[in-house]
Amino acid sequence: MAGINLEGRATLVVEKERAQVVSTLKDMLELSRQSAEENAKAREAAGITESLAEPFVRDTGDMVRPEMRPVDMVPSELSDIIADESTAPLSEVDPERRADEEFLRTGQLPEVEEEVTTEEPTTEATTTETEETTPATTTFATITKNGTSTTVDETVPLTSGFDSLTLAEGTNVHLDGRGFVTLPHGIVPDANTIKKADGTAFDPTGSHKLKAGDLSTVDYSEATKFGISRKDYTDDESWAKAVYAEFGDRTATRYGTGFDTLSDSAKQAAYDMAWNAGVGSVSWSSVQTMLTEASKEDDITKTTDNLIGFTTNFKSGTETVNGVSVNNYPRGLLKRRLDTYNLIAKPGEEAATITTTAVMKKEVRTGTTYDIKKSDGTVLKSWTKPDLNERLGDLEVD
Repeated sequence: MAGINLEGRATLVVEKERAQVVSTLKDMLELSRQSAEENAKAREAAGITESLAEPFVRDTGDMVRPEMRPVDMVPSELSDIIADESTAPLSEVDPERRADEEFLRTGQLPEVEEEVTTEEPTTEATTTETEETTPATTTFATITKNGTSTTVDETVPLTSGFDSLTLAEGTNVHLDGRGFVTLPHGIVPDANTIKKADGTAFDPTGSHKLKAGDLSTVDYSEATKFGISRKDYTDDESWAKAVYAEFGDRTATRYGTGFDTLSDSAKQAAYDMAWNAGVGSVSWSSVQTMLTEASKEDDITKTTDNLIGFTTNFKSGTETVNGVSVNNYPRGLLKRRLDTYNLIAKPGEEAATITTTAVMKKEVRTGTTYDIKKSDGTVLKSWTKPDLNERLGDLEVD
């Protein structure tokens, strides 16, 4: 035993003290049992036959009868504990005492197993940065030129502008207010890329001599605009969107610095103006005034005069009246300008009707007045032009 270390000695002392406690508890239980026997004999000597034990019911199969259980037959919790601890191995009573039990049995301490610890991951190791997600984009159009295709993402000005354009221009071949042959969605194609019924190519903006009844025979299968060919697309809408997207890009370039800061409605109006009047129109001072005014955040600070002033530009070439060449101001073209104006008009200030009246001097017509009215008949703006034979009366603005 000379090789026993301090830890082993401490263990033997603890076992000895534990044995003494168990012995003391056994003695107490024995005294309690003897006392119970003496009490029972005293009750018997005194003629007391009723037991102090509580009756319990035993099921005999055919009848139920009460029986008595002697007090000294009921095991106490204390005796159970003593029996368990006195007979069970130390390792079962206390799993952590396995080493003590091994020493008492063999005289040697077991080898100490190294405790395996699992290192918890640090916050830095488990925390991953949240990647920023890029909103999914939708393609508005695919521009194909010379075999090369470029996609253009959808934006509010492009989508809304194209939708309003379709409402204004329609999806049929028609003659606009200037007599230009106009294809679905309002495309006026490049010269000599469309053909008459006899196969003759012609300029849609020139003296083609076509009437409304002739337009259904126009062949535009190989029509182009800005080098974008109809033959590269499966339908009119896809082609028109590609051309419209090209217009949008050219419009921003022509406008110059500050186009990106314009409001969505102002951009849409710029696209619409460029589509109908040409890309160069966005550099007109009256159009730039309109776009700047339309981009103001508060409608209260906007003025209708600044918003509608650009509609004065609806001249379309010249015409001969009574042998005299005069400027032509078709109200149909003014109507188209007002379609653009209504995109950025203040609420309640939209144009609804154009009323044309003759300007007379000494019973000779010298021009035409164009009154732009709201739905309640209030005049928003009036223009007087030297057009001598424009149709008179009311024209509804869509």
